[in-house]
Amino acid sequence: MTASASLVVTGTGTTYSVSASLPATYDQAGFEALTFTDVAEVVSIPSVGPVFEQVDHKALDRRNVVKRKGTVDYGSTDMGLGWSPTDAGQVLLIAGADGANVDQVYSHKIEYPTGDVKYFTSQIFSYTTEVADTDSIIGSTVSISLDNTIIDVAAP
Repeated sequence: MTASASLVVTGTGTTYSVSASLPATYDQAGFEALTFTDVAEVVSIPSVGPVFEQVDHKALDRRNVVKRKGTVDYGSTDMGLGWSPTDAGQVLLIAGADGANVDQVYSHKIEYPTGDVKYFTSQIFSYTTEVADTDSIIGSTVSISLDNTIIDVAAP
């Protein structure tokens, strides 16, 4: 048996950017027409994606439980950042959390080193800052909750 090469890639080179505007159409073309601002010092982007509620049906005439998909939640995530309050992208996040754009729905873009892109929309629910100790970088966490489907775009 011969060993095959793995197709996994590291997260190095992944970028996250935001726009305070919404796409005219909720598709690849609509998102690509927007101007996005890169967010600096992104440390982690935890998982997001659809999670369906499970709806159970228990008929009296049989023992098995019939399971179906109910409503869908596209997820929430807390992204880790190195605190950089003068970075244009982080300024937009701060404005969306508790500033001038507190009620605004933002457009988001995650671009992977492969060239694949994810687009989605959400409000900014929080932007917090933390100092762990003398041997750490001052960090921030931004919390977002997706409010619509994720538009996946394959690398060209």
